[in-house]
Amino acid sequence: SNGFVVFTSLPFKIKKKDTIPSAGNQHKVTVAVDTFPVEFEYEAAPELTNIAYLKAKIVNTDKPLLAGSMNVFLDQDFVGNSWIKTVAPTQKFDAFFGADEGIKIERKEEKKEEGSSGWFLVGNNKKYTRAYKIEVTNYKKINVKITVVERLPVSRNEELKVNVFKVSPEASEKTNEGLLKWKVEIKPGEKKEFYYGFTMEHPKDKILTNDQAVPFLNVR
Repeated sequence: SNGFVVFTSLPFKIKKKDTIPSAGNQHKVTVAVDTFPVEFEYEAAPELTNIAYLKAKIVNTDKPLLAGSMNVFLDQDFVGNSWIKTVAPTQKFDAFFGADEGIKIERKEEKKEEGSSGWFLVGNNKKYTRAYKIEVTNYKKINVKITVVERLPVSRNEELKVNVFKVSPEASEKTNEGLLKWKVEIKPGEKKEFYYGFTMEHPKDKILTNDQAVPFLNVR
């Protein structure tokens, strides 16, 4: 055994009788109706889009859920289709409810003293500087929890030096893959600002390249 439990089928006892037509068509029968503890939060990646997406963190009941498609509803309104993997009893899983226009996100590139191009010579090196400000405004009538994610360049070569500066407020998490995450709660009508900058420096006779696995960088 590899330590994983795979549910291929599960027996359920239907609490009420149902009539299945003999027309040869598929027929859906309600097996169970459960209530799940749910915690809502938002996720945003301003570099990619200025939209915040609502996510539900759900705790399963004492019954396993089989992998398959699911219909997602929010306040009685159909949001769309999604997919879940097999969920063990009491296991946590996520469901996504789409974009929410009640949260406005704006990402601005801050100009630096080095010039509009961002490139200048420092001895035998080239140096590239960028800084960004992200503004998140809550136009909803309730407090919202949101995770804001930005990407930082990651060097794969000792000749390429990356320095991160002025991360404000302090990030909740910084991963080895270059993801910078802020996890905050925003009150109704409140705007929060996030700021960060970075420099990249490498020998001027080298060319900066970008692998497909952004944001990993190299020089050649």
